Amino acid sequence: MIKKNNRVALVGIGAMGTALAQTLLENEIEIHVWNRTPEKIETLAQKGAITYTQPHKAIESCDIVIVCLSDYDAWKEIIDYENVRSSLKSSILIQLSTGSMAEVEANSLIMKDLDVELIEGSILCFPEQIGTELASIILAGKSDVIESCDSILRLMSPKISYLGESLSAPVVLGNAIMSSVLGFSAGLINGAALCLKGDVPLKSYREQTVHNFARMQTEPLRILDAIANQDTENTQASVSTWYDAHLKLLKISDKLGVDTRFHQGLSLMFKETIDQNIGGHDLSAMVKVFSNKN
Repeated sequence: MIKKNNRVALVGIGAMGTALAQTLLENEIEIHVWNRTPEKIETLAQKGAITYTQPHKAIESCDIVIVCLSDYDAWKEIIDYENVRSSLKSSILIQLSTGSMAEVEANSLIMKDLDVELIEGSILCFPEQIGTELASIILAGKSDVIESCDSILRLMSPKISYLGESLSAPVVLGNAIMSSVLGFSAGLINGAALCLKGDVPLKSYREQTVHNFARMQTEPLRILDAIANQDTENTQASVSTWYDAHLKLLKISDKLGVDTRFHQGLSLMFKETIDQNIGGHDLSAMVKVFSNKN
């Protein structure tokens, strides 16, 4: 696939969209910008972006269209604007908005009818990291289409992970990463609450957290490898061992008056794993319970 020009239309100028636009401008890419709130694009206009009051005007002169909105509801409204669908015809659409699997699938059918080459993606970093080595964008779609946009994509994120042609793959992986990040963050905050209620200095908690980071860099990889290799029998701390420790954590939380709702669901998962007679296995064996919704 060959692009006819190096101009990029950008729809959606929130914090992330602004970061994408600024990075492209800094690399001398001609960008055509539209946003529902016109005030947000004034700064970009001063930096050289070509701005529009109607979305189809930004789209129609570009072969590559990047959409970065907070959700798919916003995108569904925009594609019903006057002339937007006709302006999208035969373009490459890089969809970086947050959506569900059902929304991604519905959008793919609309784009197929418009002869649009669709790249579905998720951004797994903060706006300030766009354009740096810390940026990360995951993508799915036809490999030749993604390859044709490679130079643009790598300006926004030197690290690009290609997940194949299943357009829902970035949604699944993005939420998997979200699950791990939220689980860690919520557990960290819960630990801080225990320290505060138990008169333990947060400075000491912070020092131990830093000390544990070295182990936490390898433990997630060990667990993922055990799951991938279906080898959950080898362990230094079984599910039952972790469950016993978790019950003690719940008792201490109750004594200190710390809310236990975050941990109650996890306790049920531990118990169900043990009920399946794999309590002697590694913690990674719990993937069997998480994978079977009752």
